Amino acid sequence: MKKILNFVLVVLLFEFTTSFVFGAGLPYWGPIMSCNRPDTPRCSSLCDLLATLQNAIYLGITIAMFVIAPLLFLVGGFLMVISRGDEGKVKQGRSIITNTIIGIVIILTAFVIVNTIFVIIGPKLGNGEFKWSEIRCNPRELPGTIEW
Repeated sequence: MKKILNFVLVVLLFEFTTSFVFGAGLPYWGPIMSCNRPDTPRCSSLCDLLATLQNAIYLGITIAMFVIAPLLFLVGGFLMVISRGDEGKVKQGRSIITNTIIGIVIILTAFVIVNTIFVIIGPKLGNGEFKWSEIRCNPRELPGTIEW
């Protein structure tokens, strides 16, 4: 019964994580600079700084959750499979998988906190669009904009 409950909890965690991550616009592979495209002016406001920080955070989360975490799951599972009954290797593999899950939870919690702070600070900067998962800046309308 305990194994079935653990399996159900893992499946629910996976479903929650994937729906949350894909709903937030992840995976994100760049660019980091929000105003480094030909159709946008230079970075010139605090809004641009927040948008660039948000892009850097998205890229870091993408690398952690779509590159590093799957590799750690593979390493942990591989150690458990090749253990041949050695309790030390089974325990090490289980520890790697458990710590990877804890790391994913910490990453997603930090993401929620930081993104919420960005959305609270963002509207005070001017007329940009500050949705929870995306910051868009209108540089000509923001206070504190630097003319180059």
